[in-house]
Formats: sequence, structure tokens, C-alpha cells
Amino acid sequence: MRTRFLTVWLAAAAVFLCGMTGRIDPQPADLPTAINGFGQELLQRQPAGNQVLSPFSLHSALSMTAAGARGKTARQMQTVLRTATDSYSDLTQGLNLPELQIASALWLQQDYKTVPGFIDNAKENHLAAVLPADFKSAPERETAKINKWVEDKTQGRIQDLLAPGILTELSRLVLIQCIHFKGIWQIPFDENLTAPRPFYTQPGQSRMVPTMYRQGRWRYAQDHGLRIVELPYAGDRLAMLVILPDTDPKKFLAELEPDAIRRWQTALTEQQLRLYLPRFAFASAFRLEKTLAEMGMPLVFGPLADFSGISGRQDLKIDAVVHKAFIEVNEQGTEAAAASGVVMGLKSIAPQGIELHIDRPFVFCIIDKATNTEIFLGTVNNPQP
Repeated sequence: MRTRFLTVWLAAAAVFLCGMTGRIDPQPADLPTAINGFGQELLQRQPAGNQVLSPFSLHSALSMTAAGARGKTARQMQTVLRTATDSYSDLTQGLNLPELQIASALWLQQDYKTVPGFIDNAKENHLAAVLPADFKSAPERETAKINKWVEDKTQGRIQDLLAPGILTELSRLVLIQCIHFKGIWQIPFDENLTAPRPFYTQPGQSRMVPTMYRQGRWRYAQDHGLRIVELPYAGDRLAMLVILPDTDPKKFLAELEPDAIRRWQTALTEQQLRLYLPRFAFASAFRLEKTLAEMGMPLVFGPLADFSGISGRQDLKIDAVVHKAFIEVNEQGTEAAAASGVVMGLKSIAPQGIELHIDRPFVFCIIDKATNTEIFLGTVNNPQP
């Protein structure tokens, strides 16, 4: 029996579903906490180094797919996603800010029949446009069309999301969600004060990197060696948290609670700081099938997967999950972008203030302060400005 493919692409991650067909939290979490916990576990399972991903985008992409899962397949996806809910519309609408653009689209093979409720969920809950495609006769043309759409929506930062050969004549559905963020610091750094300073990639080993400096007042907290500073963007809705742990970032992420950001928001207090922060810019690309299977959803990648909520038949499975994301932090602010997809087929102190040197591997996240949702999350082990 030939296998058809449904492809779903969403910002910062790509999940491929093809074919015929972590950890377990005892209670479903609220949506922001579920997104954060999912992203933190996913990131800590990646190789050490400079990494960036979008927990919001990846979770949203898989959540759209999970809306069509049934039985044990659905239960496994809910376990990994940490929630049984799919209430994305309010969160997505709230995050469509001038500096943060979110766009979703669903490309559907023109003669492939789906259950109406699945398409309705994508349109109403994830605000996805539904567009016709002809994967059967022109998969390469559709690949180029979708890649161009992603590139346009991410201001050129995410290119070639779909590699050649990912879409075939058996592909049936592609869901895309793109995120592009360009935030200006509430108070920028002075470029004239940026200078080479040592960054310790590991104990006893350092390299000189361009490091920004500013003295001012930020919300800051310190607890058991962990140091956190919140750098707000203009408008004060979004902010970057720079987290300097007293241990390896991977170990720190493995022990981080999903509701940590909510707790930190109550612990942060305004302090006078002398802040040294390296400039950095890098991109990440992931294949996530193995990681997601290890996190608790292996069934979705095999012949027993049940996505009958998409087509009314048990003829789809996930074939691959890819993720691309980009971030640049400089004196003016931050630019970040991400794109994702799913392919499926038929089967301190006194007046001088506290001195905070971000001079060793650290964790960062760009958060929506209104909901405590992690939009982007990453680690920096070796700044590359």
C-alpha cells in the first residue's frame, strides 16, 4: 500500500508526518506553562553549544497536528506537549504585536479529503490560512512556493526550510507557522562603550568577544548563585531574560521547573547594575524525530499512529520534524525568527550598583510578560557576533 504524506510547517520547527498511520506530567498544565516546560526539555536534550529555538512555534505546530490524533497517539502527544488543550487563538492574537509577527498557513493537496473539524481548528484556533497545493504532480514547485512564503514572512531570516526531497508526490498537507521578532531595547546600549572582553567558554579557557556595557536600572534577582536580569524591549510587553547559572546550561535546563518564569517575575526587583553583555548572532537547525520519540511520543512515527481525526482514516504518521531559528542581539535590540513544519502521508550594591558580567555560558529567553510565555529560548556557550 502506498503511503501519502501530509506536511505541516510552523514557525521555528518543522514536523513531518508520513505513512498509514518524555516525561509524564500528572495534570495538564496551563498553556504558557506547558509551552515553557516543553521547550526547556527539548532544548536541554540538544547538544551543548549555541542553540536557539521557539518553544511557542514548536508547541503550536505539534498542537495543530495533535488535534487530528486519536487514542493512544493522542495521549502520547498530550503527555509530551504537557496539555490536553489547544486554546491557541487568544494567545496568538495577543502576541501579534508590531514587533512580533506570527503567520500560519496550511497547504492542502487539492483532492485530499479531510475531516472538516481539523481544518476548522487550524483556521479558528491557529489562525491559519488554508491554501491549495498540487504535491502529486509538482512537489518541487510546491517546495519552492512554501520556502518563498516562509522567507517572506521571516524577513529573509529563514531560508530553504523545506529541503529538496522532503515533499513528494505522496505529500498531502503542509502546515506552516512563521515568527519574526524585531525588538528595540527600552534603553539601548552605547556602541562606543562596546569593547573586546574575555568570555570563558569553559573554566580556564577564554576568548575575547565584543561586549556591550551599560549602567542603569534593571529588574534583577540572585539566588544560590543563579543571576537573572530582565532587559525590556520598547513597549515593555516583551523582554529578554538573561540567566547566568552557576552550573552548565544543559544541567540548569534539566533541573528548571516549567513555571520558573512566573516565579522569577515575582522575585525580580529593580536594581542599579553595571551590565556587561556580549553581542551574539547565530542560527540553529534541528531534526527532532528521535528527541520527540524519547520524550514520550514514539507511536506517532510508526505504522500504528492514529491520525484519523485528520482524514477519517488511519492513514497518516509523522515522518520527520525539522526546526530552523535565528537570533541576533546587539546594542539596539534583538532580531529573531523561526519556522516549523509537519509532513504527513498515507501510511548589587551601593550607588555604583551591582556589577554583572555575562562572561561564561548562559541561557536566554524572550518572553511575553503578560502571559509568561517563552517565545524564544536558547543557550550561548561561545558568542559569535
